[in-house]
Amino acid sequence: MYCLGYGEKDLTNEPHHPRRDGTPQFWKIFNACDNPIENLEDFRPVRRETSYPQRLRNKINLLKSLRAKGIWLVDASIVAVYGNGEGFSMRSRAEVLRMSWESYTREVVTTAYPERVICVGKGVARVVKNDLQALFPGRYEVIP
Repeated sequence: MYCLGYGEKDLTNEPHHPRRDGTPQFWKIFNACDNPIENLEDFRPVRRETSYPQRLRNKINLLKSLRAKGIWLVDASIVAVYGNGEGFSMRSRAEVLRMSWESYTREVVTTAYPERVICVGKGVARVVKNDLQALFPGRYEVIP
């Protein structure tokens, strides 16, 4: 799952679109799942240096390619907890992640019967690692 409007102000054409949003690191991870990466230039198709129309086409094509290969992103939390660094303590974020994982996301992931699971983020891994070890022994890894 991913919202193309996140990080793409031109797509929303909304004057209230946040100045700083987006998660370019996820686009880099997606790109690396689908393309050989030898240097930083290999990330250019999904980075700001590429014109908006071409970058958007690249992102859509990348998501289609990942889908065709069976590569999916599932957020561990069913609600956003990272709003400009405000509102949630680290403990509260962990509690929201744990509740989301235990009440919903764990079942979504396990019923998909994935060959591999990549957990993105040390904070997420701290919350779900025991389950990943039990449910996917030898078939998961953590990217900090």
